[in-house]
Amino acid sequence: TAIGHCMYIRRQALDLVGDFDLAFSPGYGEEVDFSQRCILHGLTHVAADDVFVLHHAGGSFGEDGQRNSAQDEHERIIDARYPYYERARTDAAESRFGRLPRAIASARRAIRGLSVTIDGRCLGPVMTGTQLHTLELIKALDATDQVGVRVIAGPDMGAYATTELALRPRIEVISFTDVHPAMDRTDIAHRPYQVNNPNDLLILSCAGERQVITHQDLIAYRNPGYFPGYPQWRRYQRLTRQALSLADCVVFFSHHAAGDTLGEDLVEADRVRVVYIGVDHPVSSSADALAPPAGMEAFEGERFLLCLGTDFRHKNRVFGLRLLEALRAEHDWRGKLVLAGPRVAEGSSAGEEASYLAARPELAQAVIYLPAVGEAAKEWLLDHCAAVLYPTTHEGFGLMPFEAAHHGRPCLFASQTALAEVVPAELATLVPWDASASAQLVTALLGEPDAIASHVRAMREASGRFTWRATGEAMVDVYRATAASPAREAAELAEDLAVAEADREEAERKYNELWRALTPDARTLAAPGGPLSPEAQHSLAAVARRPLLRKLLLGPIGLLQRLTGRGAGASPQESSTSSTDFDLHFEHANVEHMRMQLAAEAGSVPQPRVAWEREPREREAPNAG
Repeated sequence: TAIGHCMYIRRQALDLVGDFDLAFSPGYGEEVDFSQRCILHGLTHVAADDVFVLHHAGGSFGEDGQRNSAQDEHERIIDARYPYYERARTDAAESRFGRLPRAIASARRAIRGLSVTIDGRCLGPVMTGTQLHTLELIKALDATDQVGVRVIAGPDMGAYATTELALRPRIEVISFTDVHPAMDRTDIAHRPYQVNNPNDLLILSCAGERQVITHQDLIAYRNPGYFPGYPQWRRYQRLTRQALSLADCVVFFSHHAAGDTLGEDLVEADRVRVVYIGVDHPVSSSADALAPPAGMEAFEGERFLLCLGTDFRHKNRVFGLRLLEALRAEHDWRGKLVLAGPRVAEGSSAGEEASYLAARPELAQAVIYLPAVGEAAKEWLLDHCAAVLYPTTHEGFGLMPFEAAHHGRPCLFASQTALAEVVPAELATLVPWDASASAQLVTALLGEPDAIASHVRAMREASGRFTWRATGEAMVDVYRATAASPAREAAELAEDLAVAEADREEAERKYNELWRALTPDARTLAAPGGPLSPEAQHSLAAVARRPLLRKLLLGPIGLLQRLTGRGAGASPQESSTSSTDFDLHFEHANVEHMRMQLAAEAGSVPQPRVAWEREPREREAPNAG
């Protein structure tokens, strides 16, 4: 329906359907009637998305805008002539598809400015590459002064992130428990790291009109060894496909990572953007506050290579051990190797490392293991190492060479995958994966102070391409283009699938939780076709609820069991399904909170459900972690 405050009518329309109907004069309804006649004759209304009109609603009926009998009468005429109209109007107002929602979104951005919600639930107590990138992106977006930033905080936001965000009053921080389907959506919802749970997709759809997902690499997508079992790996692959289908735009850190994903037919080229991350983030700790991490006090004056990060197999730490062995055996290098970082539950190289060192006890004396270290300890290690060892086989970007150069240290890496794109190949000092040839190049580099200085200088020059300011500005461009893009039916289908997947996972979790709580005897009695009929189970439950009856009837049975030596029955035991699949996690709490909050706003008491559900479409309701 066109509204009369700014409405252009073509002569052909008047000739075809006639003038305004005087039955609606004076007052409301003539535009509705005329517009519906045009639609029913096959004409189309077109919204001009670059024309803005100040409309004081209800002006036709006086300044107070109060309804009167004429307005009610005219609406009854509309209902009689066009019984579909109210439902069609509601659908049009809530639709994500077509010219009208795009025009309204364009007007909203022109008035309020561009807005984005960042999923910052990864900002936990420990700082890793993902946390660093997410926090620096948030800061870079705020620094552009071109976009309003809202951040979703998880239940355990680290002190480093809390402090940084508190220094930027324009950034709005909300708890993950405040995310629900009826919340105010920003233009964009961006998850700047990969999706791990179907609830992550639900949170994105609640937070923003359009969704952007940063996909770092396909390492886990291709590697079943990073999961407890084959079903979990297949589930992750399915989730990855859903996430990339849902996203209106998929961002990659490098062209290598983007090409890799395009080659797997996981995303269309027109939805792909490459935005390099910055490498010029500040050092978080002052030199005066740095101290060696626990376990390094006795080695403060010794030379060592530093390998930072988790012990995933693709981090290739076993090659680091082979390189150390070649340096000591072939070049008489007397330094040590420090392996610092957390151990992963699946896909760890810890067993291979232990086996390698067990056969080489002398080499084991030169290897120092450290757990996950804080920022101050990390800075100390970078300041005191002879070089940073980075033997990774696959990266989506590769931040470590630039961090090493920032501390004046060379980085030992192989030029492959994304590293071949972002770092000059001539600076590579590892030959994949020849420990002896690599040891020769490393010795030549570490033995010459001038070579080290030249290496660090060249790496710092290469880092000039990658600034957080450029990252922030490029991401704003991505957000603008994505916000203006047409809605995609595939995104809505992926969203529906994410809801179904979340429901299924929640049902499995509850089933597994209940099953583990039952003793083997209880499972036997409750199983279909068991010795107790449903009526007998009901009677037994009635007895068990009454203390006196329970004592009179079940007490002698228990005594008989003890006398015959059969015991009191086994305790609950684990089911055949691994409990790690269905452990409680804050994503479940988040979607449960969504449901409760919606019910509270509606003034109703929520009924038990498997998981948060959207209202049926016919009710025209609104749309991890």
